[in-house]
Amino acid sequence: MYTTIARRWIAVLVLMVIPAIVSAADDGLTEYYEAQKAKLLTEFKAPEIDSSITITFATKNTRTGILKELSADSVTIQTEVAPITYPKTALDMRTRTILFAEDYAHIYAAHKTRQIKRQNYAAMKAVDREQNVEVFHCARLNIYDNLDKQLDTKSAKNTREATETQTYNLDITLTNPTPHDDTYTLEWYFFSRSLGKSKGEPKISDKGSKEFTVAAQKNIKYTVLSKPVVNKESKKSSSRNNNSNRGSGNSKKTVSGTEYCSYVVLVRHNGEIIAKESNQRALLKDDNLANLSGKMQLASGGGSGDSSAKKSTSKKKKKKK
Repeated sequence: MYTTIARRWIAVLVLMVIPAIVSAADDGLTEYYEAQKAKLLTEFKAPEIDSSITITFATKNTRTGILKELSADSVTIQTEVAPITYPKTALDMRTRTILFAEDYAHIYAAHKTRQIKRQNYAAMKAVDREQNVEVFHCARLNIYDNLDKQLDTKSAKNTREATETQTYNLDITLTNPTPHDDTYTLEWYFFSRSLGKSKGEPKISDKGSKEFTVAAQKNIKYTVLSKPVVNKESKKSSSRNNNSNRGSGNSKKTVSGTEYCSYVVLVRHNGEIIAKESNQRALLKDDNLANLSGKMQLASGGGSGDSSAKKSTSKKKKKKK
């Protein structure tokens, strides 16, 4: 997701002088740049207020929160502590193209203008390669999650057993906010923990991935269904009956099996993470995401394929019930 600070600022400096370079070479290109910029300003779509967003600073640090306000030169997000306003000059250019219309239009108008220059001025190809504008690859994620719990109870004399089957359902919207078509890899990870006398550490119990090509300024919707996990709770009681005390005696409860606790969804472009979401923000820290690149192993019994491929099987089971 990150580029080096040097590359980022070189890209910014190149973009700042593009109009002057274009003007010196051909006034027609300057007019083309301005026309493209005006067109892109009308096409720009900022993230929705109250949506979850991750911003990247010029220092490579990131912060995730809820978008509360956007002005021409600043952004306000609600963090876990309080709302914080950041000037756009503190953000990296990729984040600025997502949030601010002026930066979005300038970046992509400049890119299109340089494409025209390459077509019209073959002699300038060597210079173009040295001053090539970096094209940003961006994506936005919106996720509606639902943890479905199916409960089955059985009772006998002094005994009650409850079996719970859990399945995670994620309705994912993947948006391409750029003015060019792009290809992304969507990845998802479901975390569960074992139950007993004490809850175990979360482990990956299911994961999958799928590649999508999304048209410029468009989105696709995709549903992921996890494999089911099961846990059981048993209660055994011994009743007492005498003249002085009518009531229940001792009871013993045992819990076993597995329960879901969290999920992570990532969007990659050429292996680089460019968007991320989770129901637990701590999982989005860089060290945790690094583990998802292959260091973490699937929990016992977990699958490593495409979770969504299990949708038809799960639905058939539900129909049989």
